[in-house]
Amino acid sequence: MKVSGKKTKRKGLNSSAEVKKMKTMDEILGVAPLEFSDDDEDDEQLKDTSQKLFQPLSPDSSLRLLQRQDEIAADFGFFLAANQECQSSISKGVTITPPIFRPDSMKFPTGAQLLYVASLVPIHLSRYWMVLLDEFGKARPVIMKAWDPNLNLKKEDIRTVPIWIQLEDLEVKYWGQKYLFKIVGKLGKPIMEDAITKERDKLTYPRVLIEDFPDLIYFDNEHGIKVSVAVKYEWKPIVCKHCQGMGHTSEDCRRKEGKKQEWVVKDKSKTKDLGAELQKNLGDFQPVTKDKRNHCFVTFVYGFNNEEGRLKLWQELMLYKTYVPWVVLGDFNDILERDERIGARVKYNPSSFKDCIVACNLEDVKFGGSFFTWNNKQKGEDRIYSKIDKVMANRSWMDSFPIAEALFLNEGLFNHTPALLTVYPSIPSGRKPFKGTKMYQIVAKLKALKPVLQEINRQGFHDIQIAEKKAKINLEESQKALQGDPLNIDLQQAEQAFRENYLCCLRKLTSLSSVRNPRILSIAASNGEKVEDPEQVTQAFLDYYQGLLGTKMQGRLQVKHTVIAEGPVLSESHAEFLLQEFSESEVKNAVFSIRGIKSPGPDGFGSYFFQDNWELIGKDICEAVSSFLQSGNLLKEINSTVITLIPKIKCPNKVSDFRPISCCNVLYKVATKLICSRLKHILPGLVSLNQGGFIKGRYIAHNIMICQDLIRSYAKKGAKPNCMFKIDLQKAYDTLDWDFLEEMLRELKFPSKFISLIMTCVKSPRYSLMFNGSLHGFFEAKRGLRQGDPMSPLLFVLGMEYLSRILIKVGKKEDFNFHERCGELRLNHLSFADDILLFCKGDFKSMYFLLQGLLLFSLTSGLNVNKEKSAIYCSGAGSISWEKICTPKKEGGLSIMNIASWNIAGMAKHVWAVANKKDNLWVKLVHCVYIKQQDWWEYNAPTTSIWYWRKMVEIKNKIKQVQQLQQFTAVKYQISNDVESLAELEVHSDSLHGLLKCIRKSKASKFCKGVKMAVVAALAYAIWRDRNDLLWNATSNHAADLVKQVKWAV
Repeated sequence: MKVSGKKTKRKGLNSSAEVKKMKTMDEILGVAPLEFSDDDEDDEQLKDTSQKLFQPLSPDSSLRLLQRQDEIAADFGFFLAANQECQSSISKGVTITPPIFRPDSMKFPTGAQLLYVASLVPIHLSRYWMVLLDEFGKARPVIMKAWDPNLNLKKEDIRTVPIWIQLEDLEVKYWGQKYLFKIVGKLGKPIMEDAITKERDKLTYPRVLIEDFPDLIYFDNEHGIKVSVAVKYEWKPIVCKHCQGMGHTSEDCRRKEGKKQEWVVKDKSKTKDLGAELQKNLGDFQPVTKDKRNHCFVTFVYGFNNEEGRLKLWQELMLYKTYVPWVVLGDFNDILERDERIGARVKYNPSSFKDCIVACNLEDVKFGGSFFTWNNKQKGEDRIYSKIDKVMANRSWMDSFPIAEALFLNEGLFNHTPALLTVYPSIPSGRKPFKGTKMYQIVAKLKALKPVLQEINRQGFHDIQIAEKKAKINLEESQKALQGDPLNIDLQQAEQAFRENYLCCLRKLTSLSSVRNPRILSIAASNGEKVEDPEQVTQAFLDYYQGLLGTKMQGRLQVKHTVIAEGPVLSESHAEFLLQEFSESEVKNAVFSIRGIKSPGPDGFGSYFFQDNWELIGKDICEAVSSFLQSGNLLKEINSTVITLIPKIKCPNKVSDFRPISCCNVLYKVATKLICSRLKHILPGLVSLNQGGFIKGRYIAHNIMICQDLIRSYAKKGAKPNCMFKIDLQKAYDTLDWDFLEEMLRELKFPSKFISLIMTCVKSPRYSLMFNGSLHGFFEAKRGLRQGDPMSPLLFVLGMEYLSRILIKVGKKEDFNFHERCGELRLNHLSFADDILLFCKGDFKSMYFLLQGLLLFSLTSGLNVNKEKSAIYCSGAGSISWEKICTPKKEGGLSIMNIASWNIAGMAKHVWAVANKKDNLWVKLVHCVYIKQQDWWEYNAPTTSIWYWRKMVEIKNKIKQVQQLQQFTAVKYQISNDVESLAELEVHSDSLHGLLKCIRKSKASKFCKGVKMAVVAALAYAIWRDRNDLLWNATSNHAADLVKQVKWAV
């Protein structure tokens, strides 16, 4: 619909007589999805900010180019000022004194300290260098020195560095500072002991900071006995053999000639500027080597002390999200978990910091050293410790640098603990013996056992047909021998034994044949074509299910934060509960909870096998399942699935007439049952009360009773206008989008590890179809949940929760009106697992809002409405007269034929036949038997007459009452003298037919006869139109007007 100028307001249906046109079905079905703005206020704020600042820095920006641009801008401004000053001095004849270029750089800061690295490359990028594999990342000291204007960094020579040592097996009585300094004084100058050693908190070894490092020291104890103590160095700096300096090898010595590989900041032609405000929060660069082999993005963070400043930092950090290797480190000034801050006066307030980390897909790099990185230096109960300094990276960085570690050193005299990020090189290792995981071991054992069980099955069951044939042959031979010697007792007994054996084999064969599923010999494919060839039948099913399960949704909408905000999310206690480890008893209970009659998976092992042999394989099962739940790695063999086709109807003839039931392996079911055992306790507080299916403590019967109570008055005439939609979702389990499910889990604040477990189970299955007694195909899926997976109902309910929250938000619309009995509860829907009831007041806007919300859910989740199984029920709608319904669609009706009017019109010709005394047998009969000599228009049928005659007389009376005219003749209608004189008519007949007959027999010319006939035709037409105006429009013309019309017509 095109709208120009101003907006037009959509109007609902109106039953007034003035409305001639109703909305068509196309207009009603053309529903647009409901739109919710996630961050309207935030967008405006970011828009205003972007106008004040330059384009924000991203990981693609070049630090060197940014610095160069700042220097160029400052130098150019200084040049203009200096040039103007020189010109002014020349014009005045004053001697020119050239100004100092960059005067700011000549100001020495007082009390400032200089930080520099005694190495050629950054420590955290040692992975890129193939030389110095073992020593490089461990031996680069970072030194703080007071600023000296005479300092020349090029001539700075490092000969000694302080290092921490550990004195192993040193008795505790020597741990005092006085004794420790005497002992290590032989190594070098002792500087300090660490805080843990000083407080005697670590009883393994003491820790002292020194400047020299031998491997063994000796000292005399109080008894004069020489004692040796092994010295363990936490790291040793590299000593250059060429210049005797520290921090580099002789190969990298600056005093040697030759070019060396060195790290530079990558220079790009296109870069982004960094606004002044953003420089206070973030700084980042992309280090690469000259050979362009490796790169990663590094972002340094400093968070503001106030919440408002940090909120802006989180927003900017989320803009930097990238899928290339990215590490973020620094002072975030915020915590993620409650246990990251301790103290008597600590109050934990959840912030948006955690949302930012989840959105950026960051996680902590493996770290050691001090856990708390900052404290407020207060005394007693006022002391607060916090972990606000972090080193975090995305999964791509973790995969690129798997051997990395962040070490948080002691804080010393600083406010924060220094963080040292070390990337260790890949260490080549020898060939390792293959052992396999616990899950792999149990799978290998089951595979080895399977041929043995197949042989047992063949011997005991597979040869029943052969045994039946052999028993029949033996019986026939014994009977033939008995015919030759009927009185032989031995032959009689043998024949009786062979008979019983044959009957036993026959009963076994019959019982097996009775349980066989009927074969599918022909089927209608997805395109409607019927196929009968076995290969074509197989391909038809494979094509259908590969298209159903193996097709990913295109153009899917993202889950909206404002919709999720309409309900609760997981708390920290819930998250901790989900991540608790599973015990062996829980695994055993899960195994024994699977009924033995359940169909086995592709491996062929049912739950009876594991239950009956639990003493032998129970430990292996527990270890295999626990290894998956802890590591999240699942073998594809475990998650292979067989789809069994169950007919939905008695005589299925299409591929869509079957319900796919998944048969999963028992090991997989045990793992998912354990996940469900935790998940089912979380869902009642997470899923809205409208959902009645698959939630612990809720009953679907309650929703059924609510529905019956709401719809009970729909059939009553005096009911108020209400509307109810019964919605059935098409292929609900099979079409749920995986990305939608993962987004829902993240938005509901499920732990990342738990989400990873669930999505591994959902995304890793491979399918085969079981029909006609054999397996066909082997394909991977891209969407859907399996009917037969214990976890599928709970996950589907979580997906349906998004629809519930959409409809809750719809209920807050100003123009939405609730059902008359649901206004107080603000109830507008009920869910029965995959069946939905929507209800509202019977006005157009409310119904349209519900359909919009349903379409938004469909475009986000991939679930579509099955229109064939859905319905709409209404009550209290105003009755529309049959007259309006029977009018054409263009006039607002439904073009329904009015059978009563058509029946009257059909019977009217028989009424006119009786009136005109048609020359047929039936007219003569009714005149002789019923009418006789009476006037037909005044005749009344007696009650003893046949029913059709009575009805015809009633129709005659209606015609007489409506038209109020008698038999049409030219004489009855008074033709004016003007018309008679115009046509020179001489009327000698009382009927139109007779009048035309007289004109044809007259002696007038052919032209005159034509004019007279034209006059009669025009007169008949004018009278017929006047009659219709009188009948339908209640208007009539004067006789003179009719004469004028006849004249003009002729």
